[in-house]
Amino acid sequence: IFNVEGSGSWEWGVPESGPNFAYTGLSCWGTNLNGNYNNNENGWIVSSSIDLYNTTNPQLVFWHWYQIEPKCDY
Repeated sequence: IFNVEGSGSWEWGVPESGPNFAYTGLSCWGTNLNGNYNNNENGWIVSSSIDLYNTTNPQLVFWHWYQIEPKCDY
């Protein structure tokens, strides 16, 4: 389960801007999936706890795409 926090425009769905596709499947997390993100955004996605107690060699792997304004976004 994921929660969106802060003041961002994060959403789950089919991207209609940026690269116009998810890395796998049809949906992905993104900021405003059909256009530009808002100015002064400060948001993030939080996952519920994941129990790795009986897991050997756990790994976190993800793909990301971003387009940011030079000297404005960090």
